[in-house]
Amino acid sequence: MMTRNGIRRFVFETAIVMIIAAIIVVGGYFVSRSKENERLQEEYIRDFTPVLPASSYAPLNTAILKDYPDIKACYLGYDSEHNIAGYVIDIDRVSDDNTSVHLLVGIDYESSLVTGIEHVSDEEAPLITDENAFGMVKDCLVGSIIPVAISDEGDVPDDDSEKQVLTGDLINGVYYAQSMTADKDGYIDFVEIEVSKGEISRIQWDAFNIDPTTKLRSLSSLSGAYTVSGENWATQSYNVCHAMLELQSPEKLAMKSDGTTQLVEGVTCNIRKFVELAKECIDNSKAGFDKKRYFEALGNIVSRVKGKTAEDLGIVNEDGYIVISFQDDPDVYTLTKTDSEGNKKAYAVIGVRQIEAGYQKQQEEGQDDDDPKDKEDKKPEDQDKDTEKTNPTGNESAVNLDPGEDGKNDDNDKSDLVGSIDDLPIAEISTFVEAPPGFYREVRTVVTSLNTCYKFLKDYLNWLV
Repeated sequence: MMTRNGIRRFVFETAIVMIIAAIIVVGGYFVSRSKENERLQEEYIRDFTPVLPASSYAPLNTAILKDYPDIKACYLGYDSEHNIAGYVIDIDRVSDDNTSVHLLVGIDYESSLVTGIEHVSDEEAPLITDENAFGMVKDCLVGSIIPVAISDEGDVPDDDSEKQVLTGDLINGVYYAQSMTADKDGYIDFVEIEVSKGEISRIQWDAFNIDPTTKLRSLSSLSGAYTVSGENWATQSYNVCHAMLELQSPEKLAMKSDGTTQLVEGVTCNIRKFVELAKECIDNSKAGFDKKRYFEALGNIVSRVKGKTAEDLGIVNEDGYIVISFQDDPDVYTLTKTDSEGNKKAYAVIGVRQIEAGYQKQQEEGQDDDDPKDKEDKKPEDQDKDTEKTNPTGNESAVNLDPGEDGKNDDNDKSDLVGSIDDLPIAEISTFVEAPPGFYREVRTVVTSLNTCYKFLKDYLNWLV
């Protein structure tokens, strides 16, 4: 017969055994789970490192994925300190001819740059069957910042009256160009050049803000209010301008598809706006369209679009710049064509000189439509014709765009009056690429895949653009 002490000892020993057993079971579970996680991480590292190098990866679970049926899965990549390095998106896109392309896409967390693209060759009806062909598609897109647009092969109509002067030398004077839209920080880039003896002798690249309390971007960068990687932005801007003074051509800056250049030492910022505006300044110089005429033309455009002068609107800042972003009026600076189904599509972006030339030509032909009521009385197809006539280009630096299947004319939404790129407004596009000869369809489908990734991340991260 067990004594009371014996019973206590038995209960104690039983409890010890149960605790040890529980520890063994739980420990075994965690060891097993740890091994499974190690195995899973090995698979992730093997599959994902080519598109987004990282120390570890984890699936992203979000209800937003159900709104993007092309996206099969999304994974977060973490660095060695467990900070987010970027995203790996598994996307399977079906093209217009019912072929498909299955991709793994890496997106950098900070810059939204495409870090890599890999082809998962498991499609039933593959769009791309030659891996060498995929390599060409990949090479023209890796390094891009999403969203992306692919250049169209459509021609920009010529303005015969300007052909001769556009092929001549630079005309002495001061020339200026500014962006038609503000960036996500509210800055409007501008470039000013001075031409002496037929050569560029001075050049300035800066940006003012739609917020009147915000200083020029160069001053904000010197105070630390505006930051970029590497040197402060003011120094990088100076270095780019100095390099162009030596090269005398923005095209010689060797800008890559992501808007950066390795040619100018110490410059890590995106120089795309500088290159575009510098080209516009050079075109203006060849046409004798100096800074004074530019501001007069921009003021004229403001009056036509807003119904009041820039002074009455209070959008002329203390430095004399007209502070306006045409973000909500893309039809002002965008050329459009109407397809056989009656959808209006954008195919080129033009500058102030070309817009003003369109107004003048319209007046000469007796087709001026300053009265908004006149527009309302016109049939939609007549308005389409007027839009195309309003902007005759003769613009050697116009950007030709392929809007894909978008750009439908919706009377209830003015933002849809001008075609978009994969349902994204042209002003939101970060990178423009050209397809290698013979691979337009493949590049177009992959571009749409990248833009789908952008729209998903924009929804997930609640980006405000």
